[in-house]
Amino acid sequence: MGAILIATGESKAMAMLNETVPAPMIPLVDRPFIQHVVEFLVGQGTTDFDVILSHLPQQIEKLLGDGSRWGCRFRYHLVRDLLQVPRVVRAIAQEREGPHLLADATAIPQADVSQGTHGEASRRSPVLFCLEDDGHGPQGAAPWTGWAWLPGDALQEFPTLARWDDLHPWVLDRYEGQCAFVAVPCTIRMDSYTNVLAANARVLDKGFSGLLMTGREIEDGVWLARNVVIQPGARITPPVYVGRNCRIGRGVHLGPHAAVGRNCVLDDNSSISNALVFPNTYVGESLELKDVIVERNRLINERFGSGTTITDEFILSGIREEQVKKWLSGVFSRLFASIILAGVLPFLPAAYLYLKARHPGIAIRRDIVVRLPAEFDPNLWKTYTLFSLDVPRDNPGQAAGPAGTAQSMQRSAWYHFLCSFLPGLVNVARGDLQVVGVQPRAEEEVMALEAERRLAYLRSKAGLVTESYVNFGPDASPDEVYSAEMLYSTSFTRKMDMALLARYFRRIIRDLLRRRRKV
Repeated sequence: MGAILIATGESKAMAMLNETVPAPMIPLVDRPFIQHVVEFLVGQGTTDFDVILSHLPQQIEKLLGDGSRWGCRFRYHLVRDLLQVPRVVRAIAQEREGPHLLADATAIPQADVSQGTHGEASRRSPVLFCLEDDGHGPQGAAPWTGWAWLPGDALQEFPTLARWDDLHPWVLDRYEGQCAFVAVPCTIRMDSYTNVLAANARVLDKGFSGLLMTGREIEDGVWLARNVVIQPGARITPPVYVGRNCRIGRGVHLGPHAAVGRNCVLDDNSSISNALVFPNTYVGESLELKDVIVERNRLINERFGSGTTITDEFILSGIREEQVKKWLSGVFSRLFASIILAGVLPFLPAAYLYLKARHPGIAIRRDIVVRLPAEFDPNLWKTYTLFSLDVPRDNPGQAAGPAGTAQSMQRSAWYHFLCSFLPGLVNVARGDLQVVGVQPRAEEEVMALEAERRLAYLRSKAGLVTESYVNFGPDASPDEVYSAEMLYSTSFTRKMDMALLARYFRRIIRDLLRRRRKV
C-alpha cells in the first residue's frame, strides 16, 4: 500500500513559527507531527511513501531518512511553490498503478485508512475521509480531512495549475454521485496555533488512538521519558508529558495539558499549562506560561494568534544540542590555530614586508561579520571583526595576468593562505570562528540570502576554509557557492572537515610547485 504525503510545510496562519519550522515538523507531544503521520500509516500497512516537500525540506528529509527504520521506502519530490503539487502528483500516478492514498501531512483522521481499498469500486471511484456531521452525505457537505483514496485516472486528470485546496471540490464535481465517504469522528491538525494546542491536549487526554508514545506513564495521564530530573516541591497536574533529559526546578507547576520536549529546563517556580514547549528550550524562573507555544526564545500566544521574540536569555532561550561536542570542536580549532600561529609568528612581519614590496597597495582589512551559529532573529546576532590582507588589482577591469601580478595572485591558493588563512587564525584562536566552515558574511549579506538558505547558514559554523573554495576555487559561481554551502550546512562532520583541510593544503602545495616551475 502506498501513500502520497503533501508536506509542503507552509502555513500562513502560523507565519512566525513557520519561519524556522515547517508545519509538519511541529511537535505533537513527543515527536514531530509528520513522524506520527508516517508511523500511523505504517501501522496500517503502508510501505511506500512519496513525500512532496517545499518549505525547509531538509528538516523533514533529515528526520525521515530513506524510511528503512520503518521497513519502508521513501521518495522525495521538491517543488518551489504549491502550484507545482498537482504536476508532481500526476507524475507519481503515471508511475504506479492502482489507487493512491493522498494525505495532508498536517492532519491525521481517526480512521482505518485501509477501508478505502476494500472492493473493486474503490479502484474506480474516490473515497474521501470526512468528519462526522449532520450534513454528511453524497453531496460532500461534511468537512474534508485532507485524506482520500483516489484512482490513478483521477490524479492524472487533476488540473495542472490547480491548488491543493481545489482538490476536494474538483473531485466532488468530477465524480458527482460516485464518491464514497468514510465518517471520521475526529481529526488532529497542525494548521493553526489553536489546532496545535488542541491536538496536543486531545492526545494527552487519550482522546485519539493509534499513535505511538515514548516515555513511561508513571501515573494516569503523566508520561515521563528517560533521564527526567524533578526537584522537590514541583507539582504535576495531569495530563502532562515531559521529554527525555529535562530538568524540572523547585516549585514548578506543570499542567494540565502541558507537553514539554526533550532537553528542556523549567526553572524554579515557573508555571506551564495548556502549552507546548519545543525541545531545547529554557523557561526562566517564575515565568507563567498558559495557552502558548514556546519555541526556544519565541513566545506565541494562541488566543491572540501572534508572538514575540524574547531577547533576554534569563526569560526564554534556546539550549543547543550536542553542546559538548561543539565545544570540543571549537577547542580543536583554537588549538590548531594557536599551534600554527606560534610556528609562523616570527615570519609574519617578513611575509608582510615581502607582500608590501611586491604589491604596494596591500592593506590590512577588517570586516564586521556575523558570529555563527546564530538565531534567526537579526536582533540577536552577534558580530566580530575578521582580519585579512587585501591586495587590490593593478587594474580593476583587467583579467588575470601573468604570475606575479595582483590579478594572478588573487586567484592562487598561496594568496588565500597568506592573505586570508594566516590573518584569520587570529580570529580562530580567539574563538570567533573555526578553521573549516561556511563563508563568513556581514549582516547585510546574511539578510540578502533567501529565507531557507539563511536558516541553514545561521545554524552552521563559519570557517577560513570553505567547501566552495576547495571544490571550485576563488571564482566559484553563485550556484556553486549555494550548492556547496547547503550541502555543508546540513551534513558537516569532523571527518568531513579534516578531509577539506587536507585538500586545501594539497592545493597550496600544488600551487607553490607550479609557481616554482614557472620561475
